[in-house]
Amino acid sequence: MLINNSGESLEERWQSIDDEQPTSEGNITISVTRWLREKENLLSHKGKIGLRIQGDTAIEALEDDLNHFELVVPEFPKYTDGRNFSLARILRKRFHFSGELRASGDILADQLFYLKRVGVDSFDLDEERIPFAKQSLNELSVRYQTSSDIDTTIFQRRG
Repeated sequence: MLINNSGESLEERWQSIDDEQPTSEGNITISVTRWLREKENLLSHKGKIGLRIQGDTAIEALEDDLNHFELVVPEFPKYTDGRNFSLARILRKRFHFSGELRASGDILADQLFYLKRVGVDSFDLDEERIPFAKQSLNELSVRYQTSSDIDTTIFQRRG
């Protein structure tokens, strides 16, 4: 089930395409492997393209291609793998990616606030996690450190 970073439900508008599955019209998400293998053909796709990335994705190698993607989906295989937090921040701060960032996979409710802070716009979660997710997104209101969502520390804001 999809929710945005305010906890509101979203309608799915993307189809996840496996590496060997034929592409379909409309908005699709593909793996990095498929993008690198079929980039020239995919550029003529009728519909928007999203990219699914893993924690070990060498995102720097994709910097010049990011303008082709409306959506990037950092996939979390385990909640203990935090590399996608860094990738999300790099996408927003260093590469100025302005499309949608959607976290997907094994994500705990208490991680959502921090994913939101590094620039994640939406979350694809198991339905049973949604009530806790909505609550956790609004539990914390004071941000002491800078991140993708705020460029000044609390001490700088206090003047």
